[in-house]
Amino acid sequence: METSLNEIIDYYAKSSFSFANIFAANLEPGKKDSGRRTAPGMCGLIIPLQGGAVFKLNNESYDMKLGTIVHAGPQMNIKVEATEKESWRYAVLHYEVPAKEQDRFPLYHQHFSLKVDNQARINRYVDQLLKAYSIPGSLSAITAKTLFLQIVEELVLGAKRYTKSDKDKIIEQAVDYIHNHYTEKISVTEIAEHFNLDRRRFSEIFERHTGLNPSNYMIELKIKEAKEMLRLSKLSIATVAFQLGYDDPFYFSRIFKKYAGVSPSTFRRNMQF
Repeated sequence: METSLNEIIDYYAKSSFSFANIFAANLEPGKKDSGRRTAPGMCGLIIPLQGGAVFKLNNESYDMKLGTIVHAGPQMNIKVEATEKESWRYAVLHYEVPAKEQDRFPLYHQHFSLKVDNQARINRYVDQLLKAYSIPGSLSAITAKTLFLQIVEELVLGAKRYTKSDKDKIIEQAVDYIHNHYTEKISVTEIAEHFNLDRRRFSEIFERHTGLNPSNYMIELKIKEAKEMLRLSKLSIATVAFQLGYDDPFYFSRIFKKYAGVSPSTFRRNMQF
């Protein structure tokens, strides 16, 4: 199933997912496994550890070898056939999303695959997670949760590097440029021209890479900095606005409330101890 990387990153960034359990399994060369379904009420990340297999979810096939990770939603039909000369060994990492959030995130119910460039690093974390999960006690449970989050982070970082193009490299440079100049009065057009791209093309590539259009990216960057300034300093709201490149403090306050949900003065008051 075709799913964009930005959708996947957005899903894991915004959903309240939590680690449930992990297991590892083997399938001998040429053997098949069918007639089963994925776990109810949970999603799974299927991570190859050795060999290869054709892995089917609801009759859609994934050619799984090292470098390919597959996500499975709840209650999906499974068929697996080991296709290499060595045993197919894999791990399944189950996670849960609260029931109230499941319909907000369509990817919870879907299967999709990710190509990654860091399989060896991911597998080292998986080995550590298998060990931590096998040990009783709260401390091991905390370690398992932490390792699962690290694995999810590695998955998206590895997938991002795998799909990187020359245009993506330009956008990475543009992101650095924005971080160095966002307090100045720079427009999206000026940034695009700096990298020899027209505004529309630059915006399309930028949003595909970051998940945000350039204007919203700069605004969110400014709002994050404004929160820190309001929380850590005694600068007036007008001064904060001016330092972030806003000539009109009232306009800044409207933008802040739109993105932060409260006015700058309310935010500062709520942050006081």
